Amino acid sequence: MTSAQAGQEPEPFPLEHQARENIPRLLIDGTIHSIAEPYSEAMVVDDGLISWLGDPDTAGRLTDRLERQELGRGLVAPAFVGRLDRDLESLDAGGAAAALDVAAAHGQGALRLMLGVSAEELDDPAGQLRTRLIEVVKAARWHPVVVLPAVRMTGLTLEDGPHALHEVRVAVRRLLDLLEHVDDAAGAPVGVELRLAELIPELTPQDSAGTSLSSEDVRELAVEHLVTVSAAVAEESRQLLLEVGGHPPAAVAALVAETRRRLQDRGMTPRPDRPTVLVDFDSAHRQDWEALVGTAVHVLLRRPGHLGLALSVGIPTSVAPSEAADPWQLIAAHVHREESPVSVRAAFNAQTRAAHRSLPAADGAAPALAALAPQLDPGAAASYTVWEAEALAVQTPDSRTAAWSTDARARTPLLPYLGTVDEPAVSPVLRATVIGGVEVHGTAEARHSGTEDS
Repeated sequence: MTSAQAGQEPEPFPLEHQARENIPRLLIDGTIHSIAEPYSEAMVVDDGLISWLGDPDTAGRLTDRLERQELGRGLVAPAFVGRLDRDLESLDAGGAAAALDVAAAHGQGALRLMLGVSAEELDDPAGQLRTRLIEVVKAARWHPVVVLPAVRMTGLTLEDGPHALHEVRVAVRRLLDLLEHVDDAAGAPVGVELRLAELIPELTPQDSAGTSLSSEDVRELAVEHLVTVSAAVAEESRQLLLEVGGHPPAAVAALVAETRRRLQDRGMTPRPDRPTVLVDFDSAHRQDWEALVGTAVHVLLRRPGHLGLALSVGIPTSVAPSEAADPWQLIAAHVHREESPVSVRAAFNAQTRAAHRSLPAADGAAPALAALAPQLDPGAAASYTVWEAEALAVQTPDSRTAAWSTDARARTPLLPYLGTVDEPAVSPVLRATVIGGVEVHGTAEARHSGTEDS
């Protein structure tokens, strides 16, 4: 794959590669991680879709000719969903394509591309910011990794006090006006990420003008301000992400809950398929998570957190590893935590199925999102990864209960065994990343091994 060069129209993924990859093929002699067919050892991929799952003997009788891919007991699993944070000023089309190549090499089939822009850069009469945004977003859209772009705006205000809220709203409005010119390049509304600390500057009982404010006044200003910003983003069908790390979780939950209530009263809530995402929200206290019930927000963890507690309360929570990080190490970290541990399956789902659910849904303007596949089921997009693992198991947080399931009634698909805190297992090795039936990353061992005649 050739990365797009700066200032040039990005090249689409080679058509001859796509044509070769769209040959119907049989993946055989492996373990297919599928909830629908948890004991499958073979999978047929045809025209970018999974057409069949089951045992190898039956697969050979399904069609006259299948290109055969020997898995060598490898694990076929849904691709991970990642997150890539880059300042726009340091990124061009070629750099974006190269970064997405790296994501594919770590088993990611989709990711959020967070493009950092400062509020000062919005003062752009020459249109250089808009041009650069369009260039990078176009390059990302051409890449086979499914990209959900969003602009992460910082530097909203250098002042504190109620008077600063107006400055913040003006900056957000200018950003939304800019993104209207970028949506066509992205093929869908571009998302917005804001830091809560900048979105709501420090409000004190007495502002710089000497105006006295009660604590209730301060809270009211903060809520109404967040309502205004949230409604403006939702009105354009954009997804809002709020970075809340470092703030008291109880205060964040209370603010989010009251904001949601007022948005509902005014009929201005975000689309259900474009949920607001709280980035880096975490708490060791169950009541903080319970306060988020009914707000319809999702939570995104970028480091090990209280995933088990979040899931027990019912808050949709996903996990995204840092750039070029081993996703299995982050899964192991959640399994082996002393507080709020989870099973390997739950931690895996947080980086796959739950992560997909937190993404803005596909619509008619974003056909590329059809390549997303949170689960490997017949009829789903053939987007998956192939891993070489030392052992597979159904592993709970308590290593003493990890086991290989032999009861077909359990219907629990296997995942790599990740060892214990004292004796960690070797991380699985990625052999291939396939998106929409097209191999976008692969080792020599993952290549097709020939054609099988039925």
